[in-house]
Amino acid sequence: MIIFGDGIADAAGLVAVVRDIVQLRGEMDVAAVVEAVINTGDGADLSAQVRGAGTGDAVGTGGAVGRGAKYFIVAVTDGHQRLALFDAAVAAGLEPASAIHPRAIVARDVTVEPGCIIAAGAVVNPAATLGRAVVIGIGATVDHHCSLAAGVTIGAGCHLAGAVTVGAGSTLQAGVNVRDHVTIGSDVAVHVGSVVVCDLADGVTAAGIPARPTV
Repeated sequence: MIIFGDGIADAAGLVAVVRDIVQLRGEMDVAAVVEAVINTGDGADLSAQVRGAGTGDAVGTGGAVGRGAKYFIVAVTDGHQRLALFDAAVAAGLEPASAIHPRAIVARDVTVEPGCIIAAGAVVNPAATLGRAVVIGIGATVDHHCSLAAGVTIGAGCHLAGAVTVGAGSTLQAGVNVRDHVTIGSDVAVHVGSVVVCDLADGVTAAGIPARPTV
């Protein structure tokens, strides 16, 4: 298992969370933690760094793939950067894994696409759908029939009521609450502790109780 981070303090915390989950589950070992320099405008450079994880070149992993590591998880907090690194790793021939804490509760019929991270105490209820590389923080709840698109980040202690839709790359910071049947667009950022009671359009930043777009 290779864990990809980006060297930023928040991501370093997520790397620690993923490493702990992998070790607790005991299904595979962490062969390397790679700090990639992410530049979404230069996919070739990113792919070269990922390929270096197999040889020790560029990222100094000591040849993790050569030691039998073929799976990876991206522990980067920014959703778009997480997806860029995810896609580069897949293109380099690595296989995505998910990290689900043994003390998280995930209903049997939940769809979990590859690369998801679900922290301790999180609850994902029946008929929810998690796209690739979704992160759900500690103690967060995602209720029935919610749909989270690729690269969504749900912060610690967030609560999504039933049938909430969250678009690709959006981030709900810690403690956000979302009422049922609300649609949050793509590339949306909702600030800490906000309460979302109506739909939010693509690309907005929202805050407050109730959450409103900020200027």
